[in-house]
Amino acid sequence: MVGAKAVSPSFDHVYLSPHLDDAVFSCGGTILRQRARGERVLVITVCAGVPAEDALPPPLLADGLRAVGATAADFVRHRRKEDRIAMEMLGVEWEWRDEADAPFRLAAHYGTLAGLLGPVAPDDPLVPRCRELARSIAPGAMLHAPLAVGGHVDHRIVCEAALAARRPISLYEDFPYGAHDPTGVDRRLAELSDLGLVEEAVAVADVLARRIEASLAYASQVASPDDWRDLVLSHAIRIGTGVGVPVERSFRVAPRPGPDGNPPDAQPATGSTP
Repeated sequence: MVGAKAVSPSFDHVYLSPHLDDAVFSCGGTILRQRARGERVLVITVCAGVPAEDALPPPLLADGLRAVGATAADFVRHRRKEDRIAMEMLGVEWEWRDEADAPFRLAAHYGTLAGLLGPVAPDDPLVPRCRELARSIAPGAMLHAPLAVGGHVDHRIVCEAALAARRPISLYEDFPYGAHDPTGVDRRLAELSDLGLVEEAVAVADVLARRIEASLAYASQVASPDDWRDLVLSHAIRIGTGVGVPVERSFRVAPRPGPDGNPPDAQPATGSTP
């Protein structure tokens, strides 16, 4: 079911976050700047579904769940509580979709790291549902989606759904994937080279501390707060070298007019979801 807020014409920006943390981790500073200008922001977390109470964790997640002593359902409910705190810290509205994270959605296909980074399963129900969601968002809002640096299948599906939505969009650099593998952004941009992406840097020095604190609300995902602060700061400084201040970056997509003057369907990246 498409969320009611997604179709509202009153939002200036709508962020598609594959998981409960991606939007805040990747562009929390940009969102804070938008809110400071009085712009309305909606964050939609696509894979926020709570597994069945008796769901067994796939091998990829089993150790992490044992570490917190929770069932799969309890863990996702805890993650939702973390997300609510982060959303309130940013001052945005949010929606949680009921799609399951990839390892819970199709454990046989995505239950290992190789599967998670491999081809999209041909019967993955997230593909059509995510495309429906992207098409439903009111046309007045700028749509933000992950660039899909790092290759996580959920990020790729969300990215491709946004690209197929026949509208201008902005693809944000996935953090911390880009920080852990600086060459990953260039590889992903090469995959999307036919889209004519234009890099946009948002200076975040004045809101960086607030972005970091909001991201630390996801305590289950941050092993060491001090190391996390250092990683966020060092990456923002590194990619902002050209402008001399810490930045967050995204890549704007503008649909090219077709023969009839209307924007054509965005072309999927090489090897992307059909």
